[in-house]
Amino acid sequence: MIEFKNVSYGYGEEPLLSGLSFRLAAGSFTAVAGENGAGKSTLCRLAAALLRPTAGEVVSNGLCTSKEKGVAFAAFTGFLFQNPDRQICRATVGEEIMFGLRCINSDGKEARLAAAEIIEEFGFSPEREIFYMSRGERQMLALASVLVRRPKILIADEPTSGLDRRQYEFVAERLKEARRRGATVLMVTHDMKLAEELADDMLIIGGGAVRAHGPAAGLLSDRRLMEDSSLRLTEMRELATLLGGDFANAGSVNEIVETVKDKRKRRVA
Repeated sequence: MIEFKNVSYGYGEEPLLSGLSFRLAAGSFTAVAGENGAGKSTLCRLAAALLRPTAGEVVSNGLCTSKEKGVAFAAFTGFLFQNPDRQICRATVGEEIMFGLRCINSDGKEARLAAAEIIEEFGFSPEREIFYMSRGERQMLALASVLVRRPKILIADEPTSGLDRRQYEFVAERLKEARRRGATVLMVTHDMKLAEELADDMLIIGGGAVRAHGPAAGLLSDRRLMEDSSLRLTEMRELATLLGGDFANAGSVNEIVETVKDKRKRRVA
């Protein structure tokens, strides 16, 4: 669904990203992580055709971003900026949601019904003025304006930043729902617990290159890789690593419990 072919971005002797090559399968949920300044947000903008690579090719849904106009990608790609104020451009909730739909030429009865449904789902009022909304509420509104379009590809840059616990859990569930619906999801996050909860695939970026790409569970349990990438193991991964042996790859309490049960069964046998 999304493929980077020897992609570089930037100018001068030290480009921000250099020689990136990877492929994200349709329907996958990929978490992108790495140290600050690693180029994670730039990678997302390249994937969404908001930026063009200075070398190499980015192919999204079969289209090369360097050969097609941006509007071609807007038809199937939803992009959530880290800062909602860079995305929101209307005065009220209802206007903002409808603006997202009009961007894909959807403005009829079905569009208005979809807008009403997602406004209710997110607990907003269509007449509410965005100026008076909190940072977390604006972040959720920005996500709603993307999800209402039902994009085939959803790219989210730090989607839970600035949220309280209730909002965090609500947004996490909406991202899961998008994936269940069949969307390919690419999410930048510094929250390894969120990455473990949502992602089946993971990209770790560092030094302008792909440091690692593979199943999220494996990368998240690799202590050396995480430390070298300025990332922290989750508390559960830390415990599993300390226990070692059969527990080393456990990522949840349930997995640790199941491992204990398996060990007991082997002893009885």
